[in-house]
Amino acid sequence: MRVDTNIVMFPNPLEQCLRRKRLLKTFLQHYNLPEHLPVFSRIIFTSHVTILSVSESYKEMVLERVWRREAVVSKIESLNRQHSQCLITVKEMYRFARIVANHHLPAWFSPLKSFGLEFGNLRSGMYCERCFGSTLHKEKWHAYWTCYHCGEKTRKNYVISLQDYPMLNKVTITNAEARTFLEVDDRYYV
Repeated sequence: MRVDTNIVMFPNPLEQCLRRKRLLKTFLQHYNLPEHLPVFSRIIFTSHVTILSVSESYKEMVLERVWRREAVVSKIESLNRQHSQCLITVKEMYRFARIVANHHLPAWFSPLKSFGLEFGNLRSGMYCERCFGSTLHKEKWHAYWTCYHCGEKTRKNYVISLQDYPMLNKVTITNAEARTFLEVDDRYYV
C-alpha cells in the first residue's frame, strides 16, 4: 500500500463549472441571443494521477460532468449524437460568434505590473540570441540583422522581439511603435 502525503485541496470545481454555465446563460439573455441552445459544462482532468474524492451527494453529478482526458473525444461524440438537430440559423450563429468574440477578454498576465516596472524603463532593441546583447542592426539592402557585439547574422530576431511585445505592453502595435521598440529607423524594415 502506498501512502502519499502530498494531497492538494482545490475549490469545488463543480460549483465553479455550474457558475460559469449560469453566467453564460445570463450573457445569452442580456444580448438577446438564442437561449434554447443547450449549454454543457464539464470538468476535464488532464493528469492521469488525479484522484477525486467525492461525497455521496455529488456522486451522480460527478459521473456525468467530470471526465478523464482519455474519454473526452467519445463523450463529445456522444453529446453530438444526442443533439444532432440544428437549433439556430447560420445568420444567428454568425451573430452569436461576433458578439462572443467582441466580448472576449483574454486572460493576460503582465510581468511588468507584477514586478512594479514601467514599459518605458525597459531596454529597447533586438537582442542577439547568441550573446544576449541588444545590439542588432540592419544595413540597407541586406536581408539579415547583424549583432554589433559578436557578429552573429540572423533574419528572424525582430519576430522574436515582436512576440515579446504583447506581454510587455499591449496586444496591438503600430509600425511606429514597432520601430521605436526595435530601434529601427526605416519603416520598411518592420
